[in-house]
Amino acid sequence: MSGGNPWDKRESETAKAYAAFRIFRDLDPGKRSIRAACAVGAGVVNPSPSRVKSWQQWHKRYDWAERAQAWDAHLDEIRQESAEDAIEQMQRDHIEAAQQLRHFAMISLRRLIERAEADPGYALPPVTVGRLLREATTLERVSCGMPTAIERQETGEDGEQVIEVFWAHELPDVEDDEDCSEDVDDEDPNEGNDK
Repeated sequence: MSGGNPWDKRESETAKAYAAFRIFRDLDPGKRSIRAACAVGAGVVNPSPSRVKSWQQWHKRYDWAERAQAWDAHLDEIRQESAEDAIEQMQRDHIEAAQQLRHFAMISLRRLIERAEADPGYALPPVTVGRLLREATTLERVSCGMPTAIERQETGEDGEQVIEVFWAHELPDVEDDEDCSEDVDDEDPNEGNDK
Protein backbone atom coordinates (compact mmCIF):
# COMPACT_ATOMS: atom_id res chain seq x y z
CA MET A 1 0.00 0.00 0.00
CA SER A 2 1.32 3.42 -0.95
CA GLY A 3 1.80 6.01 1.78
CA GLY A 4 2.10 9.77 1.85
CA ASN A 5 5.72 9.82 2.98
CA PRO A 6 8.76 9.07 0.82
CA TRP A 7 9.86 6.28 3.17
CA ASP A 8 6.51 4.46 3.01
CA LYS A 9 5.99 1.43 0.78
CA ARG A 10 5.35 2.24 -2.86
CA GLU A 11 2.52 0.56 -4.76
CA SER A 12 4.92 -0.95 -7.27
CA GLU A 13 7.33 -2.09 -4.55
CA THR A 14 7.19 -5.74 -3.51
CA ALA A 15 7.04 -6.65 0.15
CA LYS A 16 10.48 -8.22 -0.15
CA ALA A 17 11.99 -5.10 -1.72
CA TYR A 18 10.36 -2.87 0.89
CA ALA A 19 11.67 -5.05 3.72
CA ALA A 20 15.13 -4.69 2.20
CA PHE A 21 14.68 -0.91 1.97
CA ARG A 22 13.69 -0.73 5.64
CA ILE A 23 16.92 -2.47 6.60
CA PHE A 24 18.87 -0.01 4.45
CA ARG A 25 16.88 2.96 5.81
CA ASP A 26 17.39 2.01 9.45
CA LEU A 27 21.18 1.74 9.24
CA ASP A 28 23.27 4.52 10.76
CA PRO A 29 23.53 7.19 8.01
CA GLY A 30 27.31 7.28 8.35
CA LYS A 31 27.58 3.51 7.78
CA ARG A 32 24.70 3.06 5.36
CA SER A 33 25.52 1.13 2.20
CA ILE A 34 23.85 -1.49 0.03
CA ARG A 35 26.42 -4.14 0.95
CA ALA A 36 26.04 -3.43 4.71
CA ALA A 37 22.25 -3.56 4.48
CA CYS A 38 22.39 -6.74 2.44
CA ALA A 39 24.71 -8.32 5.02
CA VAL A 40 22.28 -7.42 7.82
CA GLY A 41 19.35 -8.77 5.80
CA ALA A 42 21.15 -12.03 5.01
CA GLY A 43 22.55 -12.37 8.51
CA VAL A 44 26.04 -12.95 7.14
CA VAL A 45 29.19 -10.83 6.87
CA ASN A 46 29.66 -11.49 3.15
CA PRO A 47 26.36 -11.82 1.29
CA SER A 48 26.36 -13.55 -2.07
CA PRO A 49 27.04 -11.41 -5.19
CA SER A 50 23.63 -12.26 -6.62
CA ARG A 51 21.89 -11.05 -3.46
CA VAL A 52 23.89 -7.80 -3.47
CA LYS A 53 23.01 -7.30 -7.15
CA SER A 54 19.29 -7.67 -6.40
CA TRP A 55 19.53 -5.10 -3.61
CA GLN A 56 21.45 -2.72 -5.90
CA GLN A 57 18.67 -2.96 -8.46
CA TRP A 58 16.01 -2.25 -5.82
CA HIS A 59 18.14 0.63 -4.54
CA LYS A 60 18.14 2.24 -7.96
CA ARG A 61 14.55 1.38 -8.97
CA TYR A 62 12.93 2.53 -5.71
CA ASP A 63 15.15 5.55 -4.93
CA TRP A 64 16.44 4.18 -1.65
CA ALA A 65 19.02 6.96 -1.14
CA GLU A 66 16.52 9.82 -1.45
CA ARG A 67 13.91 8.01 0.65
CA ALA A 68 16.46 7.21 3.37
CA GLN A 69 17.56 10.87 3.43
CA ALA A 70 13.93 11.93 3.84
CA TRP A 71 13.64 9.42 6.72
CA ASP A 72 16.78 10.87 8.35
CA ALA A 73 15.37 14.40 8.07
CA HIS A 74 12.08 13.20 9.59
CA LEU A 75 13.87 11.61 12.56
CA ASP A 76 15.99 14.72 13.02
CA GLU A 77 12.85 16.87 13.12
CA ILE A 78 11.34 14.58 15.77
CA ARG A 79 14.54 14.77 17.82
CA GLN A 80 14.60 18.57 17.60
CA GLU A 81 10.97 18.85 18.66
CA SER A 82 11.60 16.48 21.56
CA ALA A 83 14.67 18.47 22.61
CA GLU A 84 12.74 21.76 22.44
CA ASP A 85 9.91 20.26 24.50
CA ALA A 86 12.42 18.97 27.05
CA ILE A 87 14.13 22.38 27.29
CA GLU A 88 10.79 24.16 27.74
CA GLN A 89 9.77 21.71 30.46
CA MET A 90 13.15 22.11 32.16
CA GLN A 91 12.74 25.90 32.12
CA ARG A 92 9.24 25.61 33.63
CA ASP A 93 10.58 23.25 36.31
CA HIS A 94 13.48 25.60 37.11
CA ILE A 95 11.20 28.62 37.36
CA GLU A 96 8.83 26.76 39.66
CA ALA A 97 11.71 25.54 41.83
CA ALA A 98 13.21 29.04 41.98
CA GLN A 99 9.87 30.53 43.01
CA GLN A 100 9.41 27.93 45.74
CA LEU A 101 12.95 28.47 47.01
CA ARG A 102 12.46 32.25 46.99
CA HIS A 103 9.20 31.86 48.95
CA PHE A 104 10.93 29.62 51.50
CA ALA A 105 13.88 32.02 51.74
CA MET A 106 11.58 35.00 52.34
CA ILE A 107 9.78 33.16 55.16
CA SER A 108 13.12 32.22 56.72
CA LEU A 109 14.42 35.77 56.34
CA ARG A 110 11.32 37.24 58.04
CA ARG A 111 11.72 34.80 60.95
CA LEU A 112 15.40 35.67 61.20
CA ILE A 113 14.66 39.41 61.31
CA GLU A 114 11.93 38.89 63.93
CA ARG A 115 14.33 36.89 66.09
CA ALA A 116 17.08 39.46 65.77
CA GLU A 117 14.67 42.30 66.64
CA ALA A 118 13.30 40.39 69.66
CA ASP A 119 16.77 39.52 70.98
CA PRO A 120 19.35 42.31 70.47
CA GLY A 121 22.10 39.94 71.59
CA TYR A 122 21.33 37.46 68.82
CA ALA A 123 23.95 37.30 66.09
CA LEU A 124 24.47 35.02 63.13
CA PRO A 125 27.76 33.21 62.63
CA PRO A 126 30.17 35.26 60.46
CA VAL A 127 30.12 32.56 57.74
CA THR A 128 26.33 32.84 57.46
CA VAL A 129 26.48 36.64 57.39
CA GLY A 130 29.02 36.43 54.56
CA ARG A 131 26.81 34.09 52.56
CA LEU A 132 23.75 36.29 53.08
CA LEU A 133 25.72 39.34 51.99
CA ARG A 134 26.95 37.59 48.84
CA GLU A 135 23.48 36.34 47.93
CA ALA A 136 21.86 39.71 48.64
CA THR A 137 24.48 41.54 46.57
CA THR A 138 24.12 39.11 43.68
CA LEU A 139 20.32 39.31 43.75
CA GLU A 140 20.41 43.12 43.87
CA ARG A 141 22.83 43.34 40.94
CA VAL A 142 20.85 40.84 38.83
CA SER A 143 17.63 42.73 39.56
CA CYS A 144 19.26 45.96 38.39
CA GLY A 145 20.64 44.32 35.24
CA MET A 146 24.23 44.59 36.44
CA PRO A 147 26.91 41.89 36.08
CA THR A 148 27.41 39.48 38.95
CA ALA A 149 31.03 38.97 38.00
CA ILE A 150 33.66 40.77 35.96
CA GLU A 151 36.45 38.92 34.23
CA ARG A 152 39.80 40.57 33.61
CA GLN A 153 42.34 39.00 31.28
CA GLU A 154 45.98 39.97 31.12
CA THR A 155 49.10 38.53 29.59
CA GLY A 156 51.84 37.90 32.11
CA GLU A 157 55.52 38.58 31.62
CA ASP A 158 56.06 34.97 30.62
CA GLY A 159 53.35 35.25 27.96
CA GLU A 160 50.87 33.17 29.97
CA GLN A 161 47.25 34.29 29.97
CA VAL A 162 46.13 35.43 33.44
CA ILE A 163 42.40 35.51 34.14
CA GLU A 164 40.96 37.12 37.26
CA VAL A 165 37.29 36.93 38.16
CA PHE A 166 35.72 39.39 40.59
CA TRP A 167 32.36 38.26 41.95
CA ALA A 168 29.55 40.62 42.86
CA HIS A 169 30.43 40.89 46.54
CA GLU A 170 34.05 41.66 45.61
CA LEU A 171 33.28 44.34 43.03
CA PRO A 172 34.33 47.78 44.26
CA ASP A 173 31.73 50.49 44.67
CA VAL A 174 32.71 53.19 42.16
CA GLU A 175 31.45 56.13 44.22
CA ASP A 176 33.29 54.95 47.33
CA ASP A 177 36.47 54.49 45.30
CA GLU A 178 36.21 58.04 43.95
CA ASP A 179 35.67 59.42 47.45
CA CYS A 180 38.61 57.43 48.81
CA SER A 181 40.93 58.57 46.03
CA GLU A 182 39.97 62.20 46.60
CA ASP A 183 40.62 61.85 50.34
CA VAL A 184 44.05 60.39 49.68
CA ASP A 185 44.98 63.24 47.32
CA ASP A 186 44.02 65.84 49.94
CA GLU A 187 46.20 64.28 52.62
CA ASP A 188 49.67 65.60 53.31
CA PRO A 189 52.03 62.60 53.10
CA ASN A 190 54.36 64.24 55.65
CA GLU A 191 51.60 65.05 58.11
CA GLY A 192 52.16 63.36 61.45
CA ASN A 193 55.78 62.54 60.68
CA ASP A 194 58.16 64.05 63.19
CA LYS A 195 61.67 64.35 61.86
